[in-house]
Amino acid sequence: MAERSRTGRRTEDARRREAYEAVRLGTWISNTRSRRAKLTDQQHEQLTALGIDWATAT
Repeated sequence: MAERSRTGRRTEDARRREAYEAVRLGTWISNTRSRRAKLTDQQHEQLTALGIDWATAT
């Protein structure tokens, strides 16, 4: 949840944290895609259910 200042706008720290978390997620997805051969069938099915295209590497 984004932090808000008294004016109702997100604080700079909240914006930076959200950007950092987006980069971390993108890195995780990229790393997981490159290691997809090591995923169990259950892991692959669960991640596919989230809508991630595992057929193409990034």
